[in-house]
Order: sequence, then C-alpha cells, then structure tokens
Amino acid sequence: NDDFSKQYGITAFAGLPNLYTTDTQTGEAELIAPVSIPATGVANNPYGAAWDPLTHTMYVTAPTFGTLSTAIYTVDLTNGDATLVGTIQQRMINDIAIDASGLMYGIDVQNDVLVAIDKTTAEAQTIGPTGLSLWFSQGLDFDDRTGTLYLAAYDQTVGNVYTIDTTTGQATLVGPSFGEVGGFSIATSG
Repeated sequence: NDDFSKQYGITAFAGLPNLYTTDTQTGEAELIAPVSIPATGVANNPYGAAWDPLTHTMYVTAPTFGTLSTAIYTVDLTNGDATLVGTIQQRMINDIAIDASGLMYGIDVQNDVLVAIDKTTAEAQTIGPTGLSLWFSQGLDFDDRTGTLYLAAYDQTVGNVYTIDTTTGQATLVGPSFGEVGGFSIATSG
C-alpha cells in the first residue's frame, strides 16, 4: 500500500502460519497475528503472497503437495484472518503477483507455466510455458513503474532472475541470483 518501510510475510516453518512484518531498514521481524489458514499436515501452508493495489487486499497461496492443488486466500493484515477465495486443481502455484491494474498472475511449478488467476473465483488459465524447469521456492513481482513481471526462480539447481512475458509466459534471463528466493518484492508505486 505504498508503505515501503515494511514488508509483510507469512511463515509456517515453526508450526501454524503466522503473519509478520519485516522492517526494510533493519531486517527485524514483528509478529502481527496467527493466520487462520488450516494446515493439512505438510501441505496447505502459505507460500506466496501479493498485494492488490486496486482493492487494497493481500492474497496468499497455499499449495497442497499431496493433491497437487493450490488454495487462494485473502488475509486481513491487522488480525491474520484468512478467507478462502477458491482452490485451483492440478496446479502448484508457488507465488503470485498482481499488476498495477489488478490482474493476478501465478507461477505453476508443477506444469512450468505462467497462469492468469481470477481473484474472485481462483480459476486459473494457462498463459504459456516459461521454458524453465521450476520447483522449490519462486519469487514473483511486478515493477509497477514499467509493468515488467520479474521472477526470482530456482531452476532445479541454480537461482536466476528472469523477466516473464505476460502474453506468452516465456522467461528471459536477467542474471544470477543467490539460490531460492521465496519472498521477492519490488518496492515501486504504479
């Protein structure tokens, strides 16, 4: 919401999911609240998140590895309350990004494609193949000044940063990164 002094994140590494902010100057994390996304064993943990600049809403992905599906939630940033938008079947959406006009995109690491996601139903449609062999953590965000979609990807054995063509899904190498990047965001206003 154009406040670049902190970054929001959800982690479930210590058990149930918790919502934090991280001070972008000091790196210090502050717990806001537990997140009401029901855990289902090793799966359905919050993984990717994106802020919608039009509706001022935080969206979160929760992939379930056993069923190869991804639940999309909205999360209240004041109290951690989560509301299920819907579940995407046969897709592992590790991260999402929302452009300045409010369109949601996701990286499907099961099928190595870019998808468009309806924010009201969680219905996903394939845009096209990335040309990468993705797995593990992926970070996705728009530079709202230019409308460019960036992907910090772990392509099986190496980390790189790519731009993603939102009309074809094709990735273009920008340069190396330093491994898996799960929380990737670009601090710009649209």
